[in-house]
Amino acid sequence: MPKKIKLELIPEMAARKATFNRRKKGIMKKLHELHTLCDVPICAVIYGPCKEEEPIVWPSPLEVENMINLYKNLPEIQQCRKKVTHEEYLKQRIARVEEKLKRVRKKNRKLKITKLFNECLKNKDFHDQNILDVTDLKDLSKLADEKMKLIDERIETLMGNPPPPPQIGTSRSAAAGEPNGEEI
Repeated sequence: MPKKIKLELIPEMAARKATFNRRKKGIMKKLHELHTLCDVPICAVIYGPCKEEEPIVWPSPLEVENMINLYKNLPEIQQCRKKVTHEEYLKQRIARVEEKLKRVRKKNRKLKITKLFNECLKNKDFHDQNILDVTDLKDLSKLADEKMKLIDERIETLMGNPPPPPQIGTSRSAAAGEPNGEEI
């Protein structure tokens, strides 16, 4: 397994230049492969570590200039179609991570309620502890309703009777006048 390099400025100029040349060669190779394999227009402008040097232009200055002009001649809507600022990019990333966090929290909540339900079935005593709040109790009730519904359907199937059509938006607790718990 390759050793992970610490990304920071290389202090020694000779080593920095050697690394630059090696990485530049690798980037040029990847650009050529991408262009050849995918037949997409690609260009690159790379400035070296010495400011007085001319930038490296790939594939050629004329082709890069043509590609930039092609881009500039596009309607503004097409130019901006996939363009995002750093702030917009970060907001998109945060939204995706928050959505993932929401799914994980929902999954963990479901696992917690299922575990509590199983402990209740084993006659575990929760009276001495303050671990159950109203939301937990509502969710336990909802899970018990779901399990009872599955049991009823299984009994009907085993008895040879088709199960009754499901009533949308109702559960045993709702039918009994109890409030539904939070969605698990």
